[in-house]
Amino acid sequence: MNPYLRLALLGVFFLTGCCALVYQVLWTRLFTLSLGATAYSLCAVLCAFMGGLAVGSSLASRLVDRKRDFLTVYFLLELGIALFALLSPAFMDLVFGLVAVNLAGAAIPFGLGVLLRSGLCFALLLVPTTLMG
Repeated sequence: MNPYLRLALLGVFFLTGCCALVYQVLWTRLFTLSLGATAYSLCAVLCAFMGGLAVGSSLASRLVDRKRDFLTVYFLLELGIALFALLSPAFMDLVFGLVAVNLAGAAIPFGLGVLLRSGLCFALLLVPTTLMG
């Protein structure tokens, strides 16, 4: 492999890793708006990141080995992550709006409400974090 291409790829890998950390912070801040506390949102985001990375690496070990063009697969995965990141505020507004409407008249305990919203946060982030894995 060309040494310049190799250096460029290492730079791209470094930048996408930095972007993943930025996504983690931004999603934590966004979830704080719906969950009401930083501790709950941080827990949901960290669980989704660790779970998604584990699932993604497990799937990738089986699926990517069959492909010959690794850079195309990597590009498509990063494109999917970027699209989800751009659309995630709209997804969150939609999901949490539906939850707010459906639970508006219900008298549910605080802990159950936090658990439900945390589960939704986890489910939303499982897609991009699996692609990251």
